Amino acid sequence: MIGEIVDLSHDGRGIVKENGVYFLDGGLIGDKVEYVVTNEKKKQGRITKIIEKSKYRIESPCLYSDECGGCPLIELDYKKELEWKKSRVENAIRRIGKIDKKVEPIVENKNPFRYRNIVQLKVQDGKIGYFKKGTHEVLDIDDCKIAPEEIKDVIKILKNWNGLSSIEQAIIRVNYQGEMMVILGTRTGVKKENNLLEKLLDLKVISVYEDINRTRNHYGYELREIYKSKQMYEKIGKHKFIVEPGTFLQVNPYQVENLYNLAVKGLELEKTDRVMDLYSGIGTISLKMAEQVESVVAVESFEGSVEIARKNAGLNGIENVEFAHGKVEELTEELEKYTVNKVLLDPPRAGAKEEALKTIIKLNPERIAYVSCNPSTLARDLQILGEKYKIEKIIPVDMFSHSSHVECIALIQRVKS
Repeated sequence: MIGEIVDLSHDGRGIVKENGVYFLDGGLIGDKVEYVVTNEKKKQGRITKIIEKSKYRIESPCLYSDECGGCPLIELDYKKELEWKKSRVENAIRRIGKIDKKVEPIVENKNPFRYRNIVQLKVQDGKIGYFKKGTHEVLDIDDCKIAPEEIKDVIKILKNWNGLSSIEQAIIRVNYQGEMMVILGTRTGVKKENNLLEKLLDLKVISVYEDINRTRNHYGYELREIYKSKQMYEKIGKHKFIVEPGTFLQVNPYQVENLYNLAVKGLELEKTDRVMDLYSGIGTISLKMAEQVESVVAVESFEGSVEIARKNAGLNGIENVEFAHGKVEELTEELEKYTVNKVLLDPPRAGAKEEALKTIIKLNPERIAYVSCNPSTLARDLQILGEKYKIEKIIPVDMFSHSSHVECIALIQRVKS
């Protein structure tokens, strides 16, 4: 069939509508394409020929973009990418949230390449890279355009290491000083690690870990320290944060400062404020707010993150933060005992549970800043908060350039006491 791609799906696939709605990998808005349907039930298709290229299509700067699915929008003009991401937020707010609210201009990423501070590479049959689109076959790479230059040297060393077959993945973290942490995922244990260490230590690798993981693809379940010369830290604004192998941090350290500044500014903090930070992680936003208010209560479900958050408060000389461990939706009675007048929440992609939102409503804060990485769940949650609050602003932020993901901030004001 032949059709023109008129939109993109939430995961960055092109959408055609002439002969029914179909989703096509590799298509961009404005492309006229020939395609075949590969799965009628899922409405999936495959482009066999681009008849006429979109005026928004640019030459890819990446050698692997034809096969790698990591950056589906890398051939889309960046201005058009930003425009589409803003419209994606607008559509979610209107269709899912049933909210008629103008969305603010998207905050551009001034560094749309080399911005990721962590990559998770798969290892298979001597190849290192990412899975090819729609498969579990590893695409061999030497570089990744959205990761720091430093990872290229680590990849090269791993490829020449005679113990490579003993691992299934390699996670590389790079901090603000260009120092690196390497985590080697294995089911059987890392073999010939000394041969690898002597090469890695010629780079700015300050720690190496083995992660024995026999059943899952994630990491951080059975860690062993192979080498560590010093503690890794990341810096956001003027604050330093401890980085351990399982620590969650925003992947874009350049843009995260803009994101946090907008969220905190939107709360209109004053020295007498008492703030609650929900889904607080290792305290990245809690510590920023603490310097401007009377007190902060930070709530996080992962105990390891709470422990690191407490250390981060000490590291930065901040004492007016109380850290609480537990799931927000399960701490209803405990949280209702606090007197707070402002709330910030930054939940995972699934959004906040309804019980958590009801708890926020009972706390009755005058202002809320909601940081979201999923416009669909944000829209759903704003509808629940709408029984007592009005939305002042929705600000999209491009944290993940060349992917279909978009971060956004909703600034919310109480209308009923």
